[in-house]
Amino acid sequence: MLYYFSVFTPVMEGGYAITFPDIPEALSQGETLQECLENAEDILSIAVEEYAAARRELPSACSLEQAKSHAAAMQAESGAVGESFIQLVQAPGVDTTPVRINISLPKCVLENIDRKARALGVNRSRFLADAAMRCA
Repeated sequence: MLYYFSVFTPVMEGGYAITFPDIPEALSQGETLQECLENAEDILSIAVEEYAAARRELPSACSLEQAKSHAAAMQAESGAVGESFIQLVQAPGVDTTPVRINISLPKCVLENIDRKARALGVNRSRFLADAAMRCA
């Protein structure tokens, strides 16, 4: 299992901003520490799914010292009035193993899929997977 440090930084308006040093696009907020933990798990799950959909490799987890440096930088940047908290959050497992399937489509639909896939420079499987992820 893979774990990432999350940083809960107090904000002037109340509550906490949630950041991940290793996954900058994973941002959230919460009023209480419990809510922050739940929101951190949710946003990390979404980020991991987006990495998998884009076929991007997940970044390596930083050290505790690096997480502390990130927390200090966030605190200084936001002018936080309290101390930041650092919490490990488990990243959900995402199995990206290709699976072969058999489907039936009208010939004209398959030709349309192939034409559009060629125009985008991808194969049929990638075209269908990308289309499914956009509609999710």
